[in-house]
Amino acid sequence: MAGEYSRELGAKVYAGQRHIASLGWWHGGPAPFGFVRQRVDKDGRRKEILKPGELKGIETDRTTLRLGSRKAVAAIKLAFDLFTKEGKNSEEILDNLNERGLLFHGHAWTHHAVLSVLTNPVYKGANVFGRSDRKTKTHKRLPREKWMLWEGAFPRIVSPDQFAQAQERIAEPVRRLTKPEMLLALQNLWKREGTLNCSLINAAKDAPDFRTIKKHFGSLSAAYKLIGFPYQERFSEAAKRLTKEILEKLCDEICDRIRAVGATAARRPGPGSLVINGNLSAKVVRTFLHTSGERQGKWLLSIHERRRHDILIIARLDAAQRSILDYYVVPALAQLRGEFYVREKNNAAFLDFYRMKTLDLLVDALRCSRIVDVA
Repeated sequence: MAGEYSRELGAKVYAGQRHIASLGWWHGGPAPFGFVRQRVDKDGRRKEILKPGELKGIETDRTTLRLGSRKAVAAIKLAFDLFTKEGKNSEEILDNLNERGLLFHGHAWTHHAVLSVLTNPVYKGANVFGRSDRKTKTHKRLPREKWMLWEGAFPRIVSPDQFAQAQERIAEPVRRLTKPEMLLALQNLWKREGTLNCSLINAAKDAPDFRTIKKHFGSLSAAYKLIGFPYQERFSEAAKRLTKEILEKLCDEICDRIRAVGATAARRPGPGSLVINGNLSAKVVRTFLHTSGERQGKWLLSIHERRRHDILIIARLDAAQRSILDYYVVPALAQLRGEFYVREKNNAAFLDFYRMKTLDLLVDALRCSRIVDVA
């Protein structure tokens, strides 16, 4: 009897949500990226914007979607333009958005985030219901032809034509290249351009992107050797030893300076790993200048999703890889994740927020003071 009651209740909830969606109202859940939820009374008068997690409160009220921040809307428009007008792939789109500081829900864009935006009909103004079967624990994804759509329910960010173009391109069959075909594509690109680098490979329409090549061959240099391209190793053994020494000296210097202000610091197993005051973990890494044929070089800030450190210190090395230009200090509490490129100037403001010319402020923040009992 309990099981039958649960099934009947689930069917009633599903029918109710479907009915609300058919009337053009938002049927529950957080607002999609680029939108906010707005409460509407039974007479259609718009009320306040609902905060994330906030309920409408009154049973007779309904919820609709309104456009969110300008930056979020601009990010969505740019993603569609890059995909439909410039033919960029998801990796190129997320790199472009991240470099501009146009974050996705406060985090770096990922392949899944880009795809979720490009395939969501809400951005052409449609209300969609039934994209997955939630009547079972499996939450089975349903094919597009079984979705229920009501056009014109919400403000649109892209035109229906542009959205249709994006769906056509996504639906195009993708044939996986074999390793010999990848090498042949690299050879043809080399013959056509006279050289090879990451920028040329990513821009070529008839060649896989450099991440795919690295995945199949282990590294770009390994693929270059197989086609006979005269590739010079970016780092010589001497350069690798020098940058390793720079990292070791920096870790020792950080520990010494922290101890000098009355705190404790020690090295942990693993390169660049520190423990501060017995319970605060820190990771020190270095990042190098990438040129890849561009006029203005850039440095990669790699902030991994699965890192287990309270503080990440990224030392940016100069072009000669002999000294440190500055530091990016990112606490775990900031919840900043992803891969970001920074240049010598004109970087996103939210990245410059974590930039430090020296580590003086960080060391001073870790200072230990004795508590004096004045009672």
